[in-house]
Amino acid sequence: MPFPAVSRLPKHLFGRASSDVVIIDTANYYPEVRDPSIAEIDAGMPESVWVSEQLGRPIFKAFNSIMFFSLSEKGKPRGSPDRLAVPIAGDDPAHKQTVMQLVDEAGFDPVDGGALAESWRQQPSTPAYCCDYGAAMTLKGIAAAIKGKAETVRDTAWRANYLKLFEDKPDYADVHHAVIALNRSLNPLSADALSGTT
Repeated sequence: MPFPAVSRLPKHLFGRASSDVVIIDTANYYPEVRDPSIAEIDAGMPESVWVSEQLGRPIFKAFNSIMFFSLSEKGKPRGSPDRLAVPIAGDDPAHKQTVMQLVDEAGFDPVDGGALAESWRQQPSTPAYCCDYGAAMTLKGIAAAIKGKAETVRDTAWRANYLKLFEDKPDYADVHHAVIALNRSLNPLSADALSGTT
């Protein structure tokens, strides 16, 4: 579902749903590339906080910071070396455990990304976003995020370089490595953080 379409969903969509129903926001906001501008998010509101307000329900942010190719091709059993990680942001501890179990069952290490208000740390062009990192590096990326920086990176260096990768309409599998390399290059983490990771 397109990200802005959330605002057009019926206001009582989840009115009959139990409070135990866990809602996961897997989407990302890309203004002027794919999505129309949303004033609240442009002013600094985390994307998933906006989504939660539109739905009128608590939600979790997860699976937004892993490319679809990695999600479908790179899952591994728990305990496997070089297992990729997926961060999860949200407020209810019990429900967060449910999301973490889902991430684990999908083949990825779940990483606690903090409260929903901190979910901006895993939005597009942040250090933990779509970099195919393991758990330790994902946590370092979340901690390294700087409020307000990602939007500038997304709208300048990322946009220009990402579009170049697809100028000749390649199969995504052929450019996945380049996409990951681009994302990592936009937010390089320290040498000590990089040791022993993928």
